[in-house]
Amino acid sequence: MLKPCERPMKMLKLEALSRRLSANHPKQERIKNDFRKIRTGFNGERSIGKELKNLPKEYRVFHDLRLDHDGSRYFQMDFLIITRNCCIIVEVKNFAGTLYFDRTYPQLIRSKDGQEQAYLDPLIQVDVQKSRLNDWLIFHKFPSLPIETLIANANSNTIIRTTPGFTPIFKKITG
Repeated sequence: MLKPCERPMKMLKLEALSRRLSANHPKQERIKNDFRKIRTGFNGERSIGKELKNLPKEYRVFHDLRLDHDGSRYFQMDFLIITRNCCIIVEVKNFAGTLYFDRTYPQLIRSKDGQEQAYLDPLIQVDVQKSRLNDWLIFHKFPSLPIETLIANANSNTIIRTTPGFTPIFKKITG
């Protein structure tokens, strides 16, 4: 792995901020919630990263890769795998519960403990990343390679569902 899994800077900053604020500071609860979300995401990425370490040496794996899209905006990919034949963008999620990929109103709905929560559709997210990576490769005059995308949910206890008739999306989602 050329760029290994390291704790995100935002996670380190929230830890430091939490230590420096008094336990009863009004922002302490929000800081702890933000930290838990980032830690959960990082733990998912670390879990997937362990699996990606087993890829053959000719695969180049970059974790948390941030590239300049157009001189003023950046885009980030959880993992980018580069082979001789293609690039693979892996977006990692670490959701527990049931995930429903709604194709009628493109969104991800998580059901857990009797509560539902909507999220931006990660399939759209990786399509945007794919487009930006393609632009980046062209701008930097790299050879044209096909770009594939994959959503990897690190929590093995998750149930994944989708709108009836849209089973092809399961080629792009793994649990």
